[in-house]
Amino acid sequence: MKINFVSAIISVALFTSICACSKQEGHAEYESADSTASSSLSVEESDSTQTVSQSNDNTIIRTADLRFRVKNVKVVSEQIEDLVAQNKGFISYSNHDVNINRQEVTQISADSSNERTYFSESSTITLKVPNKSLDNTLRRIASMAEFLNSKTLKAEDVYLELLSNQLKIKRNTTFQNNVNTANKSKKTFDIEKVAIIEDYKLDKQTIADEAVVSNLSLNQKIAFSTITIEIYQRDGFTDSKIAFDKVLKPYEEPFYLQLWNSVAFGVVILENIILAIAKLWALIVIGIIAYFVYKNRIKS
Repeated sequence: MKINFVSAIISVALFTSICACSKQEGHAEYESADSTASSSLSVEESDSTQTVSQSNDNTIIRTADLRFRVKNVKVVSEQIEDLVAQNKGFISYSNHDVNINRQEVTQISADSSNERTYFSESSTITLKVPNKSLDNTLRRIASMAEFLNSKTLKAEDVYLELLSNQLKIKRNTTFQNNVNTANKSKKTFDIEKVAIIEDYKLDKQTIADEAVVSNLSLNQKIAFSTITIEIYQRDGFTDSKIAFDKVLKPYEEPFYLQLWNSVAFGVVILENIILAIAKLWALIVIGIIAYFVYKNRIKS
């Protein structure tokens, strides 16, 4: 029995060590492929840097913000939309807002009134134009201003970010090729090793995909500059003729009905006085008796 127990313990220990060795081998292959990819890229980094700097001369994201007053917000908004279309751009956001400050109604005839509405009008527009057309577009928009409140220009160089994303993509491609070559050279495959390598490949591919999407977004921002415009006009008013709202008086009874109701109300008051006196007859009798007694005493 003791020999069988010792044999079982030895078997479990051997199985555990074999599994651990297989995991370490999977990680070792994984790290070996990654290091191979990094070493192969180290030779190409200088060449890729020169390629990016030469092929992408314009790596600047340019944006502008303007706020100014105009004579007519609606007319200028339409002019800006036409200008953007001429420069092969597009409107990404547009909001026209009219705020009513107060209203006044004045009677101008027996049956009509004038309603005067005081308001403030503004518009916010976000547009995108090709980078090469930005300066010309800004000059033409600024010429529409009656009074320029503010004008802000920004330029951000994203060259290093583009280069970093490009290197991530190339590193992933080299890594995938090395892993595929290593797998093809083997006649047998360990399921656990394959799972580890596939998980690692998935992580690397996710990073590369994010880099691709980031570069697409940056290239779009470089190709099309963003201009945010806020325009407004002086507070104005508008008049409109409306029907006069006559004030309705409450119903009043005719004079003869009011007179009759007054007489009837007086009769009711008289009846109430008589009833009150009748209720106080005992006090009245006592008062009369006291009066006569007092008068007799004065005479005597």
